[in-house]
Amino acid sequence: TPGLAGSIGNAHNGVSFSVNGTRGGTFDVLVDGSSGAFPTVNGFTGVSVFPSVDAVAEFKLQAQNFPAEFGRSMGPVLNLVYKSGANEYHGSAFEFLRNSVLDANNFFSNQRGVALASFKRNQFGGSVSGPIRHNKLFFLFAYESLRERSFSSTTTTVPTALERTGDFSQTRSSATQAISLFDPFTTRASGSGFVRDPIPGNVIPQSRWDAVARNVIKYWPTANQPGDSIGRNNFYNVGSAKNNTDNWDLRVDDNITDRQRLFGRFSYRRYFNGPPQLFPGDTGIAEGRINNNDFGRNAVADYTNSLSASSILNVRLSFARNRFLYANQGLGFVPSSLGLPKSLDTAVDRFMFPAFNVSDQVSLGGGDHRQSGFNNYGLSASYTKLTGKHTIKAGYEGRMLRINVWEARAAGTFSFTSAMTQGPNPAVSSSGSGFGFASFLLGAGTSGNFYQNWKN
Repeated sequence: TPGLAGSIGNAHNGVSFSVNGTRGGTFDVLVDGSSGAFPTVNGFTGVSVFPSVDAVAEFKLQAQNFPAEFGRSMGPVLNLVYKSGANEYHGSAFEFLRNSVLDANNFFSNQRGVALASFKRNQFGGSVSGPIRHNKLFFLFAYESLRERSFSSTTTTVPTALERTGDFSQTRSSATQAISLFDPFTTRASGSGFVRDPIPGNVIPQSRWDAVARNVIKYWPTANQPGDSIGRNNFYNVGSAKNNTDNWDLRVDDNITDRQRLFGRFSYRRYFNGPPQLFPGDTGIAEGRINNNDFGRNAVADYTNSLSASSILNVRLSFARNRFLYANQGLGFVPSSLGLPKSLDTAVDRFMFPAFNVSDQVSLGGGDHRQSGFNNYGLSASYTKLTGKHTIKAGYEGRMLRINVWEARAAGTFSFTSAMTQGPNPAVSSSGSGFGFASFLLGAGTSGNFYQNWKN
């Protein structure tokens, strides 16, 4: 369509095209004459129904100068109609395949000897339609599915074997400079400032470890690479991201009489997108992964009566809903099991793995957990009258929108930097003084917070 820009993704809020310079996402989507759209948490348009191509009879993108009955949109109106069944049976099937086995590696990966990453995508489905009762009752059923697996890798930094025992004698800030650690619990006034004592041998005895740190440390993966010259980037792993979609539609048309027609349609869609688990085994609960889920439903019931040769009455009911689940994979983890106060369990919105942000290390846990329900209830009626050379059309449309949003924040966020183990002057930082993981073992954090559950 001339003037169209933007893209269409799989998620309910991934439809973000614009026409003729209008703001992206400010369109309306009519499916079988009823709205399949709704405002999302940011005010733009989400969509509950994604028809399979084989189920579409026709569509029209109305960009400007459309009639008043389409007047709600601030931009274009995408108007789409499903097929209906007929007196003969019809069917179709399709498969779109993408697979890295059929792809060539790029030049630079070949040059470095890096193999082509695995990618698999299958989009398949079909439709069937026909009569339930000849000349009277017809059906259409369509199904579409997507299965996609794309492999990715991560290279990051985790505590070294020595650091996991509290030994920082080999920890360096550069190839030529070792890290010096200072005890934050010896901080005292000295002249016009403050001073700290060095930690003997840069080794923190386990007797001095913080109780929470002792429990949290096991959730960092162990290093499986030598890393760079100072031991950073010492963990590597690969995993598969998942993208699954299942979509089906059922439409039934009933020719009640020669003048009266009734049809109903129900559409269901499940979309799942999940990042790969790159932390091994049980440590995956502390990775901070978020799975995105969309559950879409759309229903329409339409009644048309040709009252006379020159007048038509149409009444339509509709319902569009999407449930969005932003699923934190640390959900259900009890914070106090790490040694944190039990009062934190009752204060936070949901049990989740807390966030531990330690400088120079990959972070643990954190992230939100959200669930939203976007609902659009519609009722419309129109009366069309042909009189002489004129057509008169009048009607009503009402929509009831219900947007319910629930969000839970991280079950505590705790940050650790080199500031708490730098010295001898704690107010002066340097590249060779202090280390975030050492501060963490001592329980000397630089900041922390949690969001109170006010429902209590």
